[in-house]
Amino acid sequence: KHSVLSVARVDDGCVEAYNAKADQDSRLATHDYIVDINGQTSKSSMLAELEECKGTVKLKVVRPEPWVVKLVRKGKPFGAGVAYADDGVSVDFEEISAGAVQDFNLGAQPADQLRVGDSIIKVNSIAGAPTEMVYAMMTKRMVELTCVRPPPTS
Repeated sequence: KHSVLSVARVDDGCVEAYNAKADQDSRLATHDYIVDINGQTSKSSMLAELEECKGTVKLKVVRPEPWVVKLVRKGKPFGAGVAYADDGVSVDFEEISAGAVQDFNLGAQPADQLRVGDSIIKVNSIAGAPTEMVYAMMTKRMVELTCVRPPPTS
């Protein structure tokens, strides 16, 4: 498991106020990964820092570089166990098994292979709707997945 927080959305509040003043590249955005909050790096301690929200909150953020994967099922199953939150914006790989994902990985460069922990942020033209994204992955013969990978953590 990666010890990072993934930004699902930016709502009203201090982050929105910060974003209004920050330049485009410094704004916190959907799919960014938070790797440190006030020196805390475990998920539980970072969440505790956010809940306390006393004074200034210093974040270390990593913006992932999306990449696109084209999968053709060729009559095979999708070949991955996935998870998502109903109110989330992405679908996460929890397991990779026999099927289209494994076939893709066999022909891909190691850096391009899909891994447990990677997140799918778009399926074909569907983004921000995980239930519809999963439905498309499981029913379409060909899918184009836009994916992001959490940064490595120590």
